[in-house]
Amino acid sequence: MPKKFNSLLEAVRNCDNIDQQSLFSSQTDQYSFYIDSVLVGVLSKHAVPALQEYTVENQKLFFFDEQEKKASIGSWCLTRAQRQECFAVMLEMFRVEQVWPCLKNWRTEQYPIYGNKNSSDGVFFTIERAAAEAFGIRTFGVHVNGFVKLSCQSNEGSKAKTIKMWIAKRSLFKGTFPGMLDQVVAGGISAGEGPLSSVIRECEEEAGIPKQFSERAVPAGAIQYITHNAHGIQPETQYVYDLELPSSFQPKAVDGEVDCFMLLEIDKVLEKLFEGVFKPNCLCVIVDFLIRHGIITPENEPDYLYIIDSLHRTLVFPGPKSHLPSTSFNHK
Repeated sequence: MPKKFNSLLEAVRNCDNIDQQSLFSSQTDQYSFYIDSVLVGVLSKHAVPALQEYTVENQKLFFFDEQEKKASIGSWCLTRAQRQECFAVMLEMFRVEQVWPCLKNWRTEQYPIYGNKNSSDGVFFTIERAAAEAFGIRTFGVHVNGFVKLSCQSNEGSKAKTIKMWIAKRSLFKGTFPGMLDQVVAGGISAGEGPLSSVIRECEEEAGIPKQFSERAVPAGAIQYITHNAHGIQPETQYVYDLELPSSFQPKAVDGEVDCFMLLEIDKVLEKLFEGVFKPNCLCVIVDFLIRHGIITPENEPDYLYIIDSLHRTLVFPGPKSHLPSTSFNHK
């Protein structure tokens, strides 16, 4: 298969493909989306017309400031319960009437909108996952790098470690990115769920990885990026975990999300990466893994720092804050 990308930086920027500052330019077609004066997202230009027209009992649900390019929820809709109900009804109507193409991938899964300083969970309310990109809200997921270390003897007789990665091929029937390559396990974090619990659940559901293995997954930071596509804006944070698996273990497709699993050498992973057959954000997670494991280095990659910048965007949109005093890290 011919190469799609000529460089790693080009491959990474296929996912991180829009400058955050340009989202708020006076020349933009998008509207900054505020809830209670908190910036929570960016409305896609394709989403705006339907929202401008939408009413609840003859009252506009959204207020648009054309000069400032800002949008907010009408002042009459104040409580979490009101907002939850209004958005649920509106999005269901948009789905049935096929107003927004992104709603064709309806997931029946709720994503939280963060930034509420007056709520213990920091959440304003939740919305259907498929609508997240239309509102440009920040979303969160987990990606697990499943890998195997194989001992081998070099020509000099010293012991070295060769890493192979477990790669999933997405089901051909997936609503998004069918047939593309993915981490061994990956998924969105739904409302009320944390990163580690998501990892354990997804490992079991997607790859048949038992808890005795998945609970050993090592947190390896996060990647952050902004993707602009035909449906809207996607500011995303992906929590990254590394999971070393026994060489005797074979992941298995459980819930129909995966077509098959492949154990690939790093050279083959890189070959697939340049061919553009990885789901874009999964490609970024792979590159992050290869950097952290010393396979991509400043000595062999001229765009090293630019790649790192694109993998770790600072996002202006709010995220969750842990409230776990009994397990919190205390710096002394």
